[in-house]
Amino acid sequence: MPWQYRLNIGLQVGNTAPRPEEIDARARVAHGFMSRCIGSSGCIDSYYQLALPAGPDDNPAEHVATEPTCVFTVGLTNTGRYDVADLYSDVRDLAIALGQDCIAVGTVDDDGEDKAVNSGVLIGPRASAWGEFNSEYFI
Repeated sequence: MPWQYRLNIGLQVGNTAPRPEEIDARARVAHGFMSRCIGSSGCIDSYYQLALPAGPDDNPAEHVATEPTCVFTVGLTNTGRYDVADLYSDVRDLAIALGQDCIAVGTVDDDGEDKAVNSGVLIGPRASAWGEFNSEYFI
């Protein structure tokens, strides 16, 4: 049975909202990095989306992101070729490359259509400053 993980990779550094071109550049770095890691792993599945916070003309209830966020869902097999330890190591390297304190990695609960994330970890050079993983803030 494959294991699925969902990564929330924030694209904002500091307290200033990034400009659209900065979002695009950082999203490309995140997507390229994860594509290389996943592509060389024999990963069975991956999915990518970009979640954005509500703009001035948007309904905030329709937006769940508090900052621009890349969301990757990654399916791994248990073949041993690329495992969760490898994924966590790659995620830490990506956090460093993006200047992020940490990246949230949730374990996807495969309970039918829901695909909820109820548990996970924060991975990165300053993950401990953010406390424990909280699924309420997870996309």
